Amino acid sequence: MKMQILPKTYNPYPIENEAVQSEWGYPFGFQMLSLEKQVQTLKKYFPKLDYGHINQLAKYKLPDRADGWIIIPKLHLLANNYSEALKAAFELLSQVIKIENKVEDRFTDEMVSLNNRTAKAHEILNKQPGDFLVLPIQSGRLYRGKSPRLATSQFADNEFGICALMGTIFLLTHPDRIRPESLDIICPGTELYYGGFCGICCEFEQLPLKGEYGEFKLTSTPDLCFSPWSGVATGFIV
Repeated sequence: MKMQILPKTYNPYPIENEAVQSEWGYPFGFQMLSLEKQVQTLKKYFPKLDYGHINQLAKYKLPDRADGWIIIPKLHLLANNYSEALKAAFELLSQVIKIENKVEDRFTDEMVSLNNRTAKAHEILNKQPGDFLVLPIQSGRLYRGKSPRLATSQFADNEFGICALMGTIFLLTHPDRIRPESLDIICPGTELYYGGFCGICCEFEQLPLKGEYGEFKLTSTPDLCFSPWSGVATGFIV
């Protein structure tokens, strides 16, 4: 199958130094679930959707840079727009893990959107039959310690930054991915707007509570920031 080419991302700023050495990774023993197990989980929340095409859509070879396949309900089946779909998905996730939404006030049509590359990936993926997007992802290890805009400059032609909606559904089926001493997950495909400033991404990160770990939050991070405990998550068109 011919590789889909996503639009190039150009950055006029020097970004080569926006990285730090990182040894952080995924939780010990973490593994991507099979499609069958993901379906079992998602049927609890979306029992009326069509799951019939999922195995057919995952018949292609997994890209070398990917961790595994994920399943995401198509946006229009969750809500009328992206911000409402994100709210609905996050509400489900908050029932599974203890997580605080620090950017809830950004979940409006005016304040949250997809960047151009991720929007194009959604457009391509939405041509898949059935009610779900089926795609390969990696949840941060490939670009650990790098800023979102440095990571974006290193994307393969068929690679894009996953959005916060994809990240939320991924954690709904893989809640064991975010644990103490594991990589936080940056979702660069979602852009948040703050008083005219753009280039702000969403990030799932650990929330220290009284000196201990065990709670998490969805927060914002500028696309020029980097740390050893954060990794940029990406998806692939196959």
